[in-house]
Amino acid sequence: MEETGIELIESATALIGRTQYQTVVNSGGHGLITDEPLKADGSDTGMNPFSL
Repeated sequence: MEETGIELIESATALIGRTQYQTVVNSGGHGLITDEPLKADGSDTGMNPFSL
């Protein structure tokens, strides 16, 4: 990769709403939903956070 003298700082935000264990993660203009599976008392509405 070519050196540009620009330091990139990555950031992400996580929102926890009203659905138990569901989290919306946003970074770089993209988002994904994580949630615990039903067997762990989640709603299974997104990817298992431990699978990430």
